[in-house]
Amino acid sequence: MKNQTANARPAARNEGSESPSARERCAAAEQALANCQRTLMLGSISSTFAHDFNNLLGVISNSHHVLQRLCTDPAALASLEASNRAVTRGTRLTDSWHRLSTDRGSSGEAIDLRIFLQEMEELARTIVGKRVQLSLHVAPGIWRIGVDPNRLELSLIALLMNSRQAMPEGGQVWIDARNAEPAADLAPADHVALTVTDDGLGMNHSMTIRAFEPYFTTRAAQGASGVGLSQVKAFCVASGGTARLASTQGLGTAVTLLLPAEPSGVQKVAAGSSSTDAPTQTKPLNGTAKPLLG
Repeated sequence: MKNQTANARPAARNEGSESPSARERCAAAEQALANCQRTLMLGSISSTFAHDFNNLLGVISNSHHVLQRLCTDPAALASLEASNRAVTRGTRLTDSWHRLSTDRGSSGEAIDLRIFLQEMEELARTIVGKRVQLSLHVAPGIWRIGVDPNRLELSLIALLMNSRQAMPEGGQVWIDARNAEPAADLAPADHVALTVTDDGLGMNHSMTIRAFEPYFTTRAAQGASGVGLSQVKAFCVASGGTARLASTQGLGTAVTLLLPAEPSGVQKVAAGSSSTDAPTQTKPLNGTAKPLLG
């Protein structure tokens, strides 16, 4: 089936050589992603250390309070009070350390995905490579989203790299953006669904349920860090949304980013004329949108 699909599809536009600027941007983007993943790993380790150290300080503090109730020697009480002040200061420091290590540094901006994805097209093509056909679909009247554009780009790069690695013999990748239906596990607000789907190797159920776990990877032998998908979900959650994954072994994988819509963007679309909503799709990228897995 996959060979028939590969033979039937038209020649991909990305068969030609990429421009030097595209290759340089791709290399820089992959390096930025690797740096971001290393930073995330360091932040996770630091956060865990701060949390555990804070627990140890809590034990010491509780012991101090017990000793203060039992001790009657003024000199010993003075020493206990001094050490307790040190524990209090240490607790403040570890709290600050924890907040710093878990800070995502996100700065939300209003993003029009039609424009954002068009501008990212050349980079996306370079990432997936010449053997992968890339298609894009943006639904009519899509709302603007309010997220950090740099974190969004890094998340898409991570997903595209995963798709490329899941298709060693080539295949297809679809990027689909549309307004999301209300979901029970999200805050009562409007969201946009941005989905990256591939027809690669896919994952079995046991892998799928662990896909967003930090450091879990199916490519440990290739040196994968296992923080890519967890980083993507962390970005979505920090932005006020979430990420979902559906995969079938042998058929492919779909990862959906549910991102908060800008309230002003929703109101503008709702109040706009039909001519405002007319541009429903960016310039074609070899085909149409693939129905989402799941």
